[in-house]
Amino acid sequence: MRFEHEEVVDCLVESLNSRHNGVKYWCAQISALFPDKKLISPLKNLLNDTNNDIREAAITSLAQIEDDEILDILKSHLDTEKDIETISLIYEIISVMNFLGK
Repeated sequence: MRFEHEEVVDCLVESLNSRHNGVKYWCAQISALFPDKKLISPLKNLLNDTNNDIREAAITSLAQIEDDEILDILKSHLDTEKDIETISLIYEIISVMNFLGK
């Protein structure tokens, strides 16, 4: 938090593409604290990760970003998501976003 927003976001964009699950997971978690449109693409890519925790962290972080594209990304991901808990999380987030008018 002591670094400039832009500096952190740039590092997150790079790190979200890591080949290491731990790096991807924690960077997806941290991304929720730095919502930025630059993170949409790398977080969206993580929705295809084989690790449920990484996908859920990416979903949670995407939901923090104020952009009209997010709702469509989450709805579209419902077509391919297989994990019932992750599907439930997406529905919960979509419901909240609709309620808030995002």
